[in-house]
Amino acid sequence: MQKKPATPTEESRLRWYRSAQTVSLIVLMFCGFLLPGQLLGAPDRPTVNTESSASQAPDFPLRDEDRGIRVYDVVDILTAGQEASLEGELARLRGLGIEALIYTRISDDSTAASQEFADRLRSEWSVQSVDGVDNGIVYLITVNPAAPETNSILISTGANTFPIRQLDHATMQNLLDGEMSPQVEEGEFNQALLFGVRRVLNHADYTPPEPAGLSPWQDNLRFGSNILAASLLQLAAIGYFLVPALRDRQLSLLPSVASLSIYAVMIGALAIVAGVVAIASRNAFGSLAALGVVIWAGCVVPILIGFLTRRRDQPEPTRLEHTALDPAPMIGQSNG
Repeated sequence: MQKKPATPTEESRLRWYRSAQTVSLIVLMFCGFLLPGQLLGAPDRPTVNTESSASQAPDFPLRDEDRGIRVYDVVDILTAGQEASLEGELARLRGLGIEALIYTRISDDSTAASQEFADRLRSEWSVQSVDGVDNGIVYLITVNPAAPETNSILISTGANTFPIRQLDHATMQNLLDGEMSPQVEEGEFNQALLFGVRRVLNHADYTPPEPAGLSPWQDNLRFGSNILAASLLQLAAIGYFLVPALRDRQLSLLPSVASLSIYAVMIGALAIVAGVVAIASRNAFGSLAALGVVIWAGCVVPILIGFLTRRRDQPEPTRLEHTALDPAPMIGQSNG
């Protein structure tokens, strides 16, 4: 049976029907995509730090998004007050340009494995004052409930952490071994952490005291001390030859013992006076000049005097006079 061709009205209805089917299918697909989340009121998922997730392994702990948190007491070995106190100390360190963090965990890892964990924590959590500086510090406490005697505390530091003024890596290691570890062995975890944090804080916050200013009389005395010190040095050199010249009427590299004694007493007394004046005026040049002359007059010159005394007292070698022998008579010579 031959099918009748569709009329224009039927073709229009057919096109409309197919378009409606297509739109309905698209709407159903869109609703099916949104249904598990928004349409059914599913709770929002927490925001994940994608930067940390990309750089950290799934089995590694994630750092809190609040970078102001620096005490992570996972084991709960610190009281709320102790955590707050440590947070305050670490915040002071941060203000001085040193980023530090405390982390506690339960593990039976060896010391080497714990150190590796601490280094990894410092690296992946980016514990540093500025990105790329690598100057952070991580204090890691590892607790082993099955064997409390193996509880440990370790420190991980960056390549540019030290020196912190006079604090270097060796001093920090001595602090760890001598003060922090014994406290952990006794179960005093908070005390151990306070030792470690405050030692770093004391070095970082230390400022050498400024010396008090000179009083007006010290300022005037300093000028006179400089002149006195310069004159003393010249007199020490010239006097070595001047005193023997005036006393013995001769110039010599080895003056007499009496001349050297007078010279040493005179120069030594002047050096003591110059030293007192230099100390009173806080004059470094005057103090060093006086000290040098005192050593010369009190040590070197007496040695020279002793040498000359021994030389003078040494007896001169005696000369033996031999009796002249009569010439032997010649053979065949007679006395008559």
